[in-house]
Amino acid sequence: MKYVIINKKKQTKREIRKMNKIYNNLNIDNLIETQWGNQFNEPQKECIKEGLKNNIDVSVYAKPHFPYHKMFAIRKLLGEGLEEIKKYVDLDYDAHQLYAIADDIKANKDVSIYVKPEYNWKQCEVIRKGLYSKNNIDVSLYAKPEFSPSQMEQLRLALEDNVDITKCLNSKYKAGEMKEIILGLKTNIDMLPYVEKKFSVKQLTQIRLGLYRNVDISFYAKKEYKYKQMEQIREGLERRLDISAYLDKRFESYQMEQIRLGLRNNVDVSIYAKLEYNWEQMHQIRDGLENNLDVLKYAKKEFHSEQMKQVKIGLMKGFDLSSYANNGFVGPQISEIREGIEKNLDISIYAKKEFNWIQMSIIKVGLEANLNVNLYATTKYDYSQMNQIYYGLRDNLDISWYAKPEYTDDQMIEIRIGLKENLDVSKYANPVICSEQMKRIRLELLKESTL
Repeated sequence: MKYVIINKKKQTKREIRKMNKIYNNLNIDNLIETQWGNQFNEPQKECIKEGLKNNIDVSVYAKPHFPYHKMFAIRKLLGEGLEEIKKYVDLDYDAHQLYAIADDIKANKDVSIYVKPEYNWKQCEVIRKGLYSKNNIDVSLYAKPEFSPSQMEQLRLALEDNVDITKCLNSKYKAGEMKEIILGLKTNIDMLPYVEKKFSVKQLTQIRLGLYRNVDISFYAKKEYKYKQMEQIREGLERRLDISAYLDKRFESYQMEQIRLGLRNNVDVSIYAKLEYNWEQMHQIRDGLENNLDVLKYAKKEFHSEQMKQVKIGLMKGFDLSSYANNGFVGPQISEIREGIEKNLDISIYAKKEFNWIQMSIIKVGLEANLNVNLYATTKYDYSQMNQIYYGLRDNLDISWYAKPEYTDDQMIEIRIGLKENLDVSKYANPVICSEQMKRIRLELLKESTL
């Protein structure tokens, strides 16, 4: 057995023959320790030794540029008697790929159709799938380097379904375009004219579905429509709706959907099928129409959809909140006012624009608990301060110690907790003392009270 030294420096044939003569007179243990052996790391050396012990031709894989796992795979396969694998070890395949090739050889598959340097492994995998086809498909139709793995996969799947792929055998078609052509062929629809017009794949899907369902696709088979707009027009055509109400390409797909749903439910879409309304506003108006409400009370472009929603809910419950929307209350504020009305509370205490919705909510909760909310229903307090005063009232504490705007909410917390623990909060109820210092004093007072 001959061992060829591989060195970074270029060697003459004479030098190689000379070195080989020396190495051939050495046993493997000594050889591994020579310059030749120094080319390998320890796992590689062990792999070579193991091969020699089992009378395997280690020259096939004793190459320092082979990773250990590749060397191991080759040794294992040669040990199994698979001599044919020798043809492929010098190609750029890793251990996993060599095992796959070996499996195909064992299964009597013609690996020569894909074991070629012009294929990347993903292409090889698609070709391999075809070799195992139960329908004995002709993999040579798509086993061509110019096809990407995804293109190959579309062609393979078509062959599995007995589709004539002749029209698709052109690498200029993207995989998605091939898929649409193939799906069309399955239902006798010619998608090639639309592919050639360079519609996107998702647009092609909408065109194909329209052709399949026998609708007049000329209404939407236009590149200026996005695929989701096409979908809304197609669905309207399928239900025989008056799609003219939303054919304007300036409507986004979600707006189109709201108009289509209104047409489907037989409401007067002319009230909201206007570009000035976004889809969320349209939704609130449509929902109101479907519930037989007087939507003109809130169908105003200046109203946010949340304002519309709250006025709509009020109308459904029998009261008109449109005046609040007209006066500039935002949706969450109107929601708090509505909930107060539903609970028969005196909303006049908090139905004021200067309160944000969280402040309104805290006042509303206080009213529900029959607390004296006037002690904190003032803009002098932010919502966090209001919350602490509310908690104090709820727990029957003497809030006069901290219900003062000069205290931060964190300071209020420390005083409130101290009151709840029956501590002498006068020791630290001072706005000049920061909340962290208040906490230290409170904890010290608590510790003393338990001694």
